[in-house]
This record gives sequence, C-alpha cells and structure tokens, in this order.
Amino acid sequence: QTWLDTDCNVPTSAFGGVTTDTEGTAPTTLTETGDNLIVMIDSRSEWDRLGNSPTWISIAKIAHDPDTGRIIDADIEINDGVYTFSTDGSPGSNEVDFQSALTHEFGHFLGMADSPVLGATMYSAPNQDAEGRSLESDDVTGLCALYANVPTCDCEGSNCGANNCGESCGDCGTNGTCEDGH
Repeated sequence: QTWLDTDCNVPTSAFGGVTTDTEGTAPTTLTETGDNLIVMIDSRSEWDRLGNSPTWISIAKIAHDPDTGRIIDADIEINDGVYTFSTDGSPGSNEVDFQSALTHEFGHFLGMADSPVLGATMYSAPNQDAEGRSLESDDVTGLCALYANVPTCDCEGSNCGANNCGESCGDCGTNGTCEDGH
C-alpha cells in the first residue's frame, strides 16, 4: 500500500490467493503469464539452492521484456530460514521488520533499482527496522520518474489497443479500465 499512496501513476495489483509454490516461478518466455508470488523460504539450504546469498533478507526476482522494459513477472522470496521477522513495528535486536523488507522488495517489483541515498527505502542495504515502512523523497521521485509516461489504462479486448484506451473503448475509468468494461 505504501507505494500506492504516492501521486505517481503506479499500477495496482490484487491479492490472488494462497499458493503451495515453494519458490519464485519466473516465466521462461515473454508469452507466459506471470503469477507474481511472495514466497517464504524457510530453510538455509533451500535459500542457497536457489542461488541467493545468505546475507540477503529478501530478493525480488524480475522477468522483463528486454526491448520494452515491461515487467512480465515479479516474485519476492523472503529469507525466513536465516532471519527472524517482526510484524509489530518494533523489531528486536535480532529481528527484521517484515513490512520494511516487503516495502523495499515491492519497490523492485515496481521496477525500482537500489538507491545510493542513505535512509531511502530503496537504499541498497534495506532497513531492518520499521523506518523502512515509509518512503523517502528519493523513493517517490524515482517511482514517479518510472511511471511518468505510462498510460493510465491497460485495456484489453477486440477494440482496445494494448496499454491504452482506443477511441472505441470509451474513457478511462478510475480503476484503470475503460468505462465500457474492456
């Protein structure tokens, strides 16, 4: 929700349910549909098997079209086998704030790179405390720059062009769809 609370033209997503997948499932071709998973990896050996560094709290694995930059799939893996997470906003000295870790990874999910700005949510060494739950000006500036020229509608259907509403679709609705429901 933190990234959506900006004035940037950020795409929205919806909870699609619970999965039994035990690792991210990035597509291998650009024609596959991404599933955008968040997966808790609960053993150090499994985390290592996936090629992740044991020092990483979490990682967003992004599949994108190299020609357009369009994100096809983004999966987030959480290192639950090494780190202990807190959800109450007051992590102990040996805990990581879960919401802060997810806020950082959701930045990657949206296409953000790590930031060199100390204190930014997207700083390359994510906050382990609750301060990473909110965005700093560097985060918002970067996000708005990414989505400044993205059309507000992603219409589909026989009369709609990909990524914008054609004249035959009607006006764009407030939820990012054409007024006529396409």
